[in-house]
Amino acid sequence: MIGKYVLKNSYALACPGQGIIRYGYLVPFENFKPVIQPYLDVLDESLQENFSHHLFNKDKNSITEQWILKTSNAQPAILFTTFIIHELIKHEYGVDLAQNSKYLLGHSLGEYTALLLSRIFDLSSILKIVRKRGQLMENIIEDNDYGMHAFTFDKKLFDQVLQLAQDCNVLANINSPEQIVCSGISEEINLFITKVANLNVKSVKLDVKIPFHNYRLKSITEELEAYVNQFAINDQQTPIISNLTGLPSFDSKSTIQNTLNVNYQPVQWVKSINFFREQEIPAIVNMGPGYVLKSLNGKFNGFENVPIDGANTFSRLEKSILKSSEDTK
Repeated sequence: MIGKYVLKNSYALACPGQGIIRYGYLVPFENFKPVIQPYLDVLDESLQENFSHHLFNKDKNSITEQWILKTSNAQPAILFTTFIIHELIKHEYGVDLAQNSKYLLGHSLGEYTALLLSRIFDLSSILKIVRKRGQLMENIIEDNDYGMHAFTFDKKLFDQVLQLAQDCNVLANINSPEQIVCSGISEEINLFITKVANLNVKSVKLDVKIPFHNYRLKSITEELEAYVNQFAINDQQTPIISNLTGLPSFDSKSTIQNTLNVNYQPVQWVKSINFFREQEIPAIVNMGPGYVLKSLNGKFNGFENVPIDGANTFSRLEKSILKSSEDTK
C-alpha cells in the first residue's frame, strides 16, 4: 500500500459503457494479479468458464476479436475491469472511491457497475446479470438489420437534431450538446440521416449490431427483470444519477427499475451531467477502461475531468481529490 490518503475535494464517480474495445482488459494490472486473484476466482465461477484468461490475453487475432466483440462477453469484461480498478485504488490508497463519492454515474452498461459499487448487488450477482443482459440482446438481433450511428453537430443545432431523432424513433444516447447516438434498423437510421442532411451533421457508424436504448429492447426487459429479482438486493449506499431521468436515485428498488427501463429508452447523459454541475461538485472521476467518458464529459465545463484507466493513472487522484494523511498531521 502506498499509504493512507484522505479526501481533499468532493467528486462524483462515473463508469463507462460498452463502447470500448480492448485486447487484454487486465493486462495493465498483471503485476497486481496476486491481489485481485480472489475476484478473478469469483468471475470465473460466476460465469462458469475461464473468463479471466481472455482479460489477460492481448494477442489480437480472429478468435480474440470474435470473443471481445460479443456483447455477452464485452459487458462483464468492462464491468469487471472497472470494478478491479476501484478495488486496486482502495488497496493502494486506502480510500473507497464509491462510498466516498457524492454520486455515482454509469453510462449505459456503466450503470450496472454503479449498482455494484453502491452495493445493491454483490460481484457474482451483477456479473450474472450483465451476462444475461448481453445474451438477451444478442438473441433479439437474429435476422434483423440493426445498427448504431454517432452524430456530431454544432451545439446550436442540439434541439433541432434531438427532435428529429425522436420523431424517427432512433434516439439512443443524448451524450453532449454536440453529440447524440441513434440506434434501430438501418431503414429508420437512414431516414434520420436524410432529415439532417442539410444541417452539416457528421455521422459515424459504430461497430455494434445491437439497438441499444431503442424501443425494440422493451421486449427483453420483462425477462431481464424476472432474472434480476432472483438475486439478493441490498440497501443502496451511494446515490446514483439515473440514465433514465438525469436525477439521483436513492433506494435500491427505484434505482434498479430505472436501470431496467432505460434499456429501451434514451440515456439522458446531458441531464445527468447538468444535474451534477448544478451541485457545484468540483470533480468527476471517470474510472474504467478507455477514455470515452473523459471525451464526453470534456464537452461540459465547470468541473475537473479526471480519467483513471490503468495503474499508471492512479496518481492523477493525488492531483485532484486525494491528499496524503501525513499532510493533515
